Amino acid sequence: MVYFVVIGVYFAIMVGYAIYGTRYAKTTNDFLTSGRRGTLLLVTASFMASHFGAGFVVGGAEQGARVGLSGIWYGLACSLSYFVFGIFMARRIYRDGYMTVPDLLTKRYGDNFTANGFAVFNSIASVGIIAGQVMAGQRLLQALGFDAFTGAILFMVVVIAYCAMSGLWGIMATDVIQMVIGVGGLAMAYVMFFGLGGIGAIKSSLSPDFFEWVAPSWSTYQFLMILVPTTLYGLISQPSYQRTISCKTEKVAVWSPFIAGVLLIPLAFLPVIIGMYGRTLYPDMAPGAVFFSVVLEQLPTLSGAIMLAAILAVVMSTADSLLIAITAHIVHDFYQKTVNPKASDKQCTILSYVVTVVVGVLATYVALSFTTIIDLLLFTYSLLVAATLAPVLGGFFWSGATSKGAIWSMITGVAVLLLGRYGIINIPYAALTASIPALIVLVVVSLMTAKKA
Repeated sequence: MVYFVVIGVYFAIMVGYAIYGTRYAKTTNDFLTSGRRGTLLLVTASFMASHFGAGFVVGGAEQGARVGLSGIWYGLACSLSYFVFGIFMARRIYRDGYMTVPDLLTKRYGDNFTANGFAVFNSIASVGIIAGQVMAGQRLLQALGFDAFTGAILFMVVVIAYCAMSGLWGIMATDVIQMVIGVGGLAMAYVMFFGLGGIGAIKSSLSPDFFEWVAPSWSTYQFLMILVPTTLYGLISQPSYQRTISCKTEKVAVWSPFIAGVLLIPLAFLPVIIGMYGRTLYPDMAPGAVFFSVVLEQLPTLSGAIMLAAILAVVMSTADSLLIAITAHIVHDFYQKTVNPKASDKQCTILSYVVTVVVGVLATYVALSFTTIIDLLLFTYSLLVAATLAPVLGGFFWSGATSKGAIWSMITGVAVLLLGRYGIINIPYAALTASIPALIVLVVVSLMTAKKA
């Protein structure tokens, strides 16, 4: 009963914030950028929350139970992605006023086709990432006795509610609460496990392989697959663009991703250690189920309930970030730029509400169709990097890139990734190397199609 009360109160708080936040979502610009009201606290917490989700917490604990300390690498890759974004992208995005990645591509390449291509691939990948968060929330609610379908629906209904009502301001405001609950819950669990002798149990029960920084069972490809796509995603992350343009000042825009990256580093260890402790208690249990068993069976009831709310907080914080990002693509990039450039603000605002709901329903459907979280997340990151990294960075840093070069680069990256993934052609590390032929095609086609002086 305590579990349901705590989680019910948490859900009510999220919806309450959504209702309060409607005052900050009167226009389409307010809905998608919070009206540039982002303070250092709001934006930093929102950056952290964007990655501090199913893969970071639930996936990190699963990896800790599976391979031990080396399970931290996904969390560290999340941190690295923000350092990369802060160094190469944040200042220019803020100064040039890009709300979305397609804004950059439209200005750079001079057409909407290239921008729409990015929006399509990013939206597809983002639906997959949202689905991964839904899967984590679904598993948590299943642990409390809900069936899979009901758990997924209940989780997504709450996320859709506060996203659709209050837009980006509501997301950033709830992200602060979610990070406090999420980090506090993990820290509390870690302290309790330490008091219960968890560290000693880990040292005495697990083999030396569990304490290696890189798991001996991993191939080079497996290690790079965890590290590289997630890090590179930082350069083309739509949620990061929206957070940057929402900042009050350039100083906030530049420093918030760096601070978020630094704070994520120690946090990457907590779920992994909890997963390792769970492995000592349940050596024969599937790694994916260990985390929830530890929380429900080893913690006192109230502490366990708070921890479950913390898990919901972190997975919701990632789902809401991407939900609003897809809404920006569809409303700002497709509808306003291509379908109906003369659309009124009221039309765009209503469409934003509708799109948020529809995308949430679609992500829930995808979540009910898959079974593993980390694999789904890594594949979607790989798809997005293969399709868009070369044209985005080429447009950002090379004046010779052309629209046709960017379009063929996108097609090449996706084709190479899929053909290599399914064994149709033999390309080493296709999920990692698809960006190389995409870059080559960008350069070659751009040189061939460049206007002669």
